[in-house]
Amino acid sequence: MMGCKVFEFLFWVSWILCLTLFSNGFTPADNYLIDCGSPSNTTVGDRFFLADNLASKLLSAPENVLGNTSKSVTSSDDSPLYQTARIFTGVSKYTFSISRSGRHWIRLYFYPFVHASYNTSTVKFDVSTENHVLLSSFSVQSLLVKELSVNVTTNSLAITFSPSHNSFAFINTLEVVLVPDQLIQDTAGSVQSLMGFQGLTLQALETVARVNMGGSTISYQNDTLWRTWVPDQRFLVGKNLALSVSNIRFVKYVEDGSTEYIAPNSVYGTCTRMNSVNDSSSNFNVTWEFDMDPGFQ
Repeated sequence: MMGCKVFEFLFWVSWILCLTLFSNGFTPADNYLIDCGSPSNTTVGDRFFLADNLASKLLSAPENVLGNTSKSVTSSDDSPLYQTARIFTGVSKYTFSISRSGRHWIRLYFYPFVHASYNTSTVKFDVSTENHVLLSSFSVQSLLVKELSVNVTTNSLAITFSPSHNSFAFINTLEVVLVPDQLIQDTAGSVQSLMGFQGLTLQALETVARVNMGGSTISYQNDTLWRTWVPDQRFLVGKNLALSVSNIRFVKYVEDGSTEYIAPNSVYGTCTRMNSVNDSSSNFNVTWEFDMDPGFQ
């Protein structure tokens, strides 16, 4: 009984520390960061990821299988987040207590490696919540972070890993973080018509690409919400038709307007515009092309 109380105390002390270390003043009511499979807590920048055993009370799994690799996965300080993993031999579920209803990010970190008899590059599995299938027949061949978000209206969120037949599932690092209210609105306008779309808060969303138009890469260390922004150059069709413009130092946030939580200065301070060479009568489009899953809705 005493051991249980000590464990509970350590869990909550670690969780409070995790909250206080969250970057740049935004402290979400729900902020779960778990370094799955890790025997110790992991600090990356100003974020604090709990050791696997401290988060085990959130997990229901048929077996306790932890994997690790000594290989340095990335050159940045987040490499430890990919060097350990929790392996699921059967249907397994994390259940998180939710303090505040609203949209929550679910970030799933994957890096395949071989541990004992488990080769994580050959797996196939599903990941789901109570109301949405997030990943279906999913497999991982290289380092990958899947960022999704769901609207949580109850006091708990369950994330279930379901291995396919004769397979298993795994996860290297898991995040569940409350999204600021102003980040995703319930309605969106359409570029091609006057019609809009309503009901975004009811949808599960996946981040396909987070693009910094006209600017360079912005790493998670320089973003208020641990997001990575990539340049738009690789998505441009006809790069000679576009011109990058930058004026970051003149970005000012105004009351009741956009905030640094929607995007940092270096996003608002750059743009891509038509390379019209001072010819206002030019008639062409600047086009970006993105890969999409045609079956996703």
